[in-house]
Amino acid sequence: MDMNESTKHAIFELGVRIFSQHEQSMARIKDQILLEAEDSKMNINNLNLTDIHVIACIGSYEPINVTSIVEKIGVSKASISKIGVKLHKMKLIRRTQLNDNKKEVYFLLTAEGHRLHKLHERIHNDIEASIVRFLSAYTPEQLLFVKGLLQDALDYTTMLNPAVK
Repeated sequence: MDMNESTKHAIFELGVRIFSQHEQSMARIKDQILLEAEDSKMNINNLNLTDIHVIACIGSYEPINVTSIVEKIGVSKASISKIGVKLHKMKLIRRTQLNDNKKEVYFLLTAEGHRLHKLHERIHNDIEASIVRFLSAYTPEQLLFVKGLLQDALDYTTMLNPAVK
C-alpha cells in the first residue's frame, strides 16, 4: 500500500474514532439535559437529541413550519412530522395557523418547550465556545481548508442519504 492510500486509511480510522467519541459526548450532553430538566420537573426522558434540536430550531425561529425546519436542520419531512406529533403530545410545542395561510401548520414552543430550549441553548453555547477555543490554534488558511473539507464531507453524506433533503 502506498503512502497516499495508507494516509487515507489512517484518516478513515481517525474519523471512526472521532464519530465514536462524538456519540459518547452526545450521550453525556443528553444526560446533562435530562438531569437539569429533572431538577425543573420537566419529563423529557423519551426525547432524543434530534427531538431536542427540533425544539431548539422551533425556539429560534418560531413560528416555523415543517419545511423550514427541514431546511434548517437537515432532517426529512417525515421525521419532522413524526417528531412534531411526539412533542405536541408531550406538551412541548403547540400548533397554529397564520391568519393569512390556513393550510400551513406552524409550530410554537410552550412554556415547558421554552425552558428546554434555553437549557439546550446554554449547553450548545458552551460547546461552541470550547470548539472556537480549540480552533484558535490554526491559521486562517488551515481553517478554510478544514471548512471546505467538512462541507465536502457533508455534501457527500447528503448525497448518500438523499431522503434528508
